[in-house]
Amino acid sequence: MLETGQYFGLLTDDRLVSVGGIHVYSPQYRVAALGNIATHPAYRGRGCGKAVTARICQSLSQTVDEIGLNVKADNRPALACYQRLGFDVVAEYGEFAVSRK
Repeated sequence: MLETGQYFGLLTDDRLVSVGGIHVYSPQYRVAALGNIATHPAYRGRGCGKAVTARICQSLSQTVDEIGLNVKADNRPALACYQRLGFDVVAEYGEFAVSRK
């Protein structure tokens, strides 16, 4: 996914403190899914994740009409960040392990 050019980072005091990119990207279908968004714990609460996410969305806006993402329902800081950027909760999802007997 790095080859898409849709990964960005935020430097503060010459340190990479926040990064973000995509899991899915299809200019043909004009859709993308954000992913791998993370901020160093010492820099959380300063708007770093919001800045990186906004930058990804700005870049994607040239080739994509729909942008989605998944976030754990109990990750309140991430939910608040994404909602401030205009994202809405559309559906809940689950992750499950399946094994053969």
